[in-house]
Amino acid sequence: MGTTVNLGDASVDLWKTIRIWSKRVAFLWKRLSNSVRVGDDSGSPEGSAASYLRMRDRDEKEADKR
Repeated sequence: MGTTVNLGDASVDLWKTIRIWSKRVAFLWKRLSNSVRVGDDSGSPEGSAASYLRMRDRDEKEADKR
């Protein structure tokens, strides 16, 4: 079988893995947010979830409610 690893709270391997995944997610999120933007002229109807994600007057909590 495979090798047993320690994944406890103090595990160096666990935290290295989380760091690597986090950096990758941050990189991909930044890349996505640079390529897809919801602008004021996006065609999203007022009061819709997308309208609350516009760059101006952004309200993520309200968008999440919708």
